[in-house]
Formats: sequence, structure tokens, C-alpha cells
Amino acid sequence: FPVTIAGQISVCRYQTFTYSVPNINGAINYLWTYPSGVTGPSTTTTNSTTITIPPLFVSGTITVKGGNGCGTYGGVSSLTINANITNPPTAGNNSFCATSNPTVSNLSAIGTDIKWYDNINSVSPLISSTPLINSLYYATQTINGCESGKIQVNVNLIQPPTAPTTVSANVRPFCQGETIQSLTDYISIEDMTNNAPTYAYNSLTGGNSLPPNTLLLNGMTYYISQSDYNITCGSPRTPITIGLSVTPPPTGNTLQSFTPGQIIAYRDWE
Repeated sequence: FPVTIAGQISVCRYQTFTYSVPNINGAINYLWTYPSGVTGPSTTTTNSTTITIPPLFVSGTITVKGGNGCGTYGGVSSLTINANITNPPTAGNNSFCATSNPTVSNLSAIGTDIKWYDNINSVSPLISSTPLINSLYYATQTINGCESGKIQVNVNLIQPPTAPTTVSANVRPFCQGETIQSLTDYISIEDMTNNAPTYAYNSLTGGNSLPPNTLLLNGMTYYISQSDYNITCGSPRTPITIGLSVTPPPTGNTLQSFTPGQIIAYRDWE
């Protein structure tokens, strides 16, 4: 009579599972068949077998019967198994500023229990402290113990521009009322080293870039960085001290007298 095959019915792709049956009297081996793509031994000398589930497996049936040199014993036993399918996570290309020394922990993907690999065929995930390089990486997610297939992610390490070469002696005098926008526009034109967007800060390191409409202050030192179109990867900052030109108002008598009908020219003002 057929015997019951014991083992996992809901299986994970890419993983291995073991199945067994009670000992069959008179059997010296066990003859197994598997669904298409599933790999495992066709004959075992014990009453168990270990199989590997392929990446595209959906469902199929395992069978087993006992055998010896003269034939088989008992009926054929069968068990239908089904894949618990976990889709790969969602991920786009990842870019980092090279000077930030990014590691695997900085990689981004949307999913559950994300694991990262440096080779599509690798079975050993990278540890979180592994430094990143310009290369392809592969992400999986694991749900209910089932790991997905891998999704490819391109990692790009951006080298920041060099520091702007403009120094205080080369900066034109600015007028009272001009803004940070005037300063950064001027440097973007004058400093052709990088030909990149320019940002101003009030400190040599840290902090956020100053809003473009911030008024310039006389004698203030600003710190200029260029970003190669990615403000998170700015160049080292160059200090620039600003001098403001103030145009004084005209002078003259506050009360002046003229004859009715007199034509007034600028020279008549006192």
C-alpha cells in the first residue's frame, strides 16, 4: 500500500527541503521522482531525500516507491508541493558621494529583510560594514522564511569637484542690497574650474546652504562650494570675505526757493 510522504508542502524557491517515508519492508532502495526543475537523487538507499527548489518553480508532485533487485514493493506514494513565492524587492540605482565612504548599510531597497550580494550567483550576503565600490550589487528580500530572487542595482560613487579657486582679492565689490544669489552667480561665471552649481555657507563645514535671497553682509566671510549638480556631494569650501560698496545719498539744503514758472535744472539745486 502507498505510504505517506512527510515534509514541507509550502516551499521556498532557491532553498532545500528533506522528505521521507516510513521504512518499506523488503525495500533496499527508494525510487523518487520530482516536479520539473526540482533537483534531487532519483534513488536513495534510505527512506529520505533532499531536494532543491528552482527559481521559477510553482507547483508539482513528488513520488516514491520502494524497490529491490527484483522489482518494487508497495504502491506509489505522492505529495504535491507548492511554492511560497516571494517577489524581489524594489530598488533603483544608488549614488553616493565617494568622500562619505559609503558601506552596504547605506544601500537602499524597498522590501522586507533585505540582503545584499556582490554577485548574482552568490549565496553569502554581504555584511553591512562592507565598503561600496563602483559596481553592480544584488538585493533580495525574505518574507515568511522565503528569500526572493535577486534584483540588480548599479552603485555609482560620485567624486566631488575641486574647491572653487576664486579668492577674496578676485571678488568684485558688491553693492548694498545684493544677495547670496549675486555672489554664487558671479563665482559660477568667474570660476570655470568646475563649471558647476555654486552654493554659499556661513561655516567651513556642516550646516545648510544659505537661501539665495539672503542679503550679503559687509565684511562677512562666506564659504563657497560647488556641487557637480548634486548638493550632497559638494566640493571643499573656499572662504570669501565680502566688501559692500555703499553709495551715499546726495547732499543739499533741505529747503530751497524758486520763482513760480522757473525751469529747474540740476545745477540750480544747492
